[in-house]
Amino acid sequence: MHFNFTFSLPDGSEVGPQQWLECWSRLYPPKYDEPVYIYLVGKAAGMTESDFHVLGAWKDGALRKSDLERSGFDPGDVRFNGKWSPEAASTAYETWMRAAKELSGRMTSGYPSDVAAFLTDWSKREAKSGTKAKRFGLSRATTLLHFVSGGRYPIFDSRVRRAVKKLTRVTQVNSVDWYVNEFCQISRELAELCETVSDCRKLDKALFAYGGRD
Repeated sequence: MHFNFTFSLPDGSEVGPQQWLECWSRLYPPKYDEPVYIYLVGKAAGMTESDFHVLGAWKDGALRKSDLERSGFDPGDVRFNGKWSPEAASTAYETWMRAAKELSGRMTSGYPSDVAAFLTDWSKREAKSGTKAKRFGLSRATTLLHFVSGGRYPIFDSRVRRAVKKLTRVTQVNSVDWYVNEFCQISRELAELCETVSDCRKLDKALFAYGGRD
């Protein structure tokens, strides 16, 4: 399947895919610390329990701001903010802890043999959020997949969904089936059009920034 993409700049003017990529990747919010990302994606299947803790905190905004602003990342000196606790209503802390126990040292390859089963399992995991049970969700599950696969599979969160809808005019379905059968193909086609197959992180940044603009 091939998708029809429309690429535009912040002023609404239409451009080619490479110009779109350069513009929007530069607009990626600086508060999301690149050294943390590089460290985690480089560990991939070799992530330790403490690495999974860092990953969960990175995803859920629970790393200390001072750590995010550092030019380098020292996993031995990582600090968390008040969101990183089982009582914090805004995180899926308990499920991240389960991932740390279940996956560290057990991912024999860079990615699970059955991606759909992996995402279905983890997206449906529940943890307490205050007094209620809250699902881990597909966004976090694809984040988990992204890092244990060394970046092979893309993250699929609300910003990315909005970005792809703007690019394709196709409504994005927040489901495992749609992710596996449609979104991964869209991501590959975008990487080819933008000539960034060897640097998909740049596409990640562009989609995140593009999905954050009205």
